[in-house]
Order: sequence, then structure tokens, then C-alpha cells
Amino acid sequence: MDVWLLLLLGDPDAAAPLLEECYSLCRRFGDEGQLACAVQIRGFAALLAGDFDSATDLLRDALTRHRQIGQADRAWITLFQLAMAAVFNDDPGASALCEQCVSICEREKLPWLRSYALWVSGLDEWRQGHPAAAKMMIREAIKFKAAHNDHLGIAQCLEALAWITCDAERHTLSQPLEIWRSY
Repeated sequence: MDVWLLLLLGDPDAAAPLLEECYSLCRRFGDEGQLACAVQIRGFAALLAGDFDSATDLLRDALTRHRQIGQADRAWITLFQLAMAAVFNDDPGASALCEQCVSICEREKLPWLRSYALWVSGLDEWRQGHPAAAKMMIREAIKFKAAHNDHLGIAQCLEALAWITCDAERHTLSQPLEIWRSY
């Protein structure tokens, strides 16, 4: 948990030794569930660092591990993170990953998680040059987020809508992605 919080607080240097220790202990003790989580967090750290190739590889590995041992909730979070890495890396498989995220949320009736799936799907639509579809998805995400008082998620959606609007007027997709990488 300390590693996760340090990453969210923007301190990857402090998180790195703890993450490596966690990974080593999980391997040494053969705890497949915790090892899947350690691999996932390594992927998340790479995602936050803007190393989308490493993030994709690690998150694919973690997703496979979570699914093999039946950790459906952790598998969805990993799938969502993998979809983000794919979208930010212009991966041609990003749309399929986004569709899987939305589909799982619809099937399992998970409106709050669906809001995140719609957010990343909207970013993917924008990446593909479909700003109207992107705005529609992100606006729908805001409705779900508002119903769950997810103020941080609403802010993410508003930021994405601003990027899309700026892009349609005069900017390129690379500018907002450079902003993402700077964090």
C-alpha cells in the first residue's frame, strides 16, 4: 500500500525500492496473488513515468496472472490501466482494450468503474480523430461520476474535454500527452 500511495503522491524514487522489495518477496515466497499485484504496480509505475512500452508489457503480464488465479476485480483495474497505456502509446489494440473495459462494466453493472472505462474510451476516440464521439463518452462518464461524488474523476473528464476542444481548434494530440508525461 505504501508503494501505491507514494506513486499517487508523485514520488516514484521513494516507491522504487519498496516496490522491488515487494516483488522480490512475492517471488521468493511464491504468492501468485501478491506477485500479480506487484507486477501490476510495476506496470502502473511505468505508466505514470511515461514508459508506455514497459507499462504495456508489465500490465499484460499482470492481467494474465490475475485472470489465471481468478482475481476478477484486480483484473479489471489492470485492464483499465493497460487500456490507458495503450491509448497513450498509440497502440492499435487500444480500442479493443477500451471496449473490454466498458463491456465488463456493463455486464457486471458497475457504473462508477464504467465512468473510468468511458473516460479512457473517450480519449481513444479522440486519439483516432473522432472528437464528437470522444466528447459524448466523456460527458456520459461525468454523469456516472457525479452520481458517485467522484470529484477527482469529474476533474479528469473536464480536463479531457478541454484537451479535445483545444485540439479541434488549433493544438495537436501530442501537447496534452506531453503534459501527462510531465507529471
